[in-house]
Amino acid sequence: MGKANRGGNGLSSPAGIATDGDGDVILAGNFEVSIDFGCGVINGPNTLPNRTQSVFVAKLDGAGNCLWSKGFGEPDLQQTAYGVAVGPNGDVSVTGLFSGKIDFGGGPLAGSFFVAEFDPAGAYRWSHGIAGQYAVAGSSGTGSWMAASGTAIFIAGGFNSPTLSLPGQVLTLGSRTDTYLASFVP
Repeated sequence: MGKANRGGNGLSSPAGIATDGDGDVILAGNFEVSIDFGCGVINGPNTLPNRTQSVFVAKLDGAGNCLWSKGFGEPDLQQTAYGVAVGPNGDVSVTGLFSGKIDFGGGPLAGSFFVAEFDPAGAYRWSHGIAGQYAVAGSSGTGSWMAASGTAIFIAGGFNSPTLSLPGQVLTLGSRTDTYLASFVP
């Protein structure tokens, strides 16, 4: 397969790739103004020369044909995908950072990083915003750490704020930067 973004405006970059049991490919990444994987142009809220980014998630079949694609972001705010994973039932999970707010379909999230899940057809299932200044969800510049099992989504990363507020637990910084592992059960 040799496919590319079929149009768009501004920069775009992938942040993660995963496959499902049907051989479909799921991409998550970032774009500035617009991007098109063949399902139609996704217009983000930003315009050039503003260099803030929005998040994209796209599902392509094994031949590279677009099955669905979505974009998420708020004007003049930075949203960045860091990882993507696919569970055994085909659910698509994405993690990353955001400033201000971001809405995946269940209402605006607050915090500084997100975990969101979509069903195999791209419909919104759930999302969480996690508070922790400078928290890094799924990446520290060296790779992505996200996995999905049949019952949970796992993310790992680092944080250097005084606390990191996960659902049901607040972690306290013990050194300059600490590592966390979190699980999310839909």
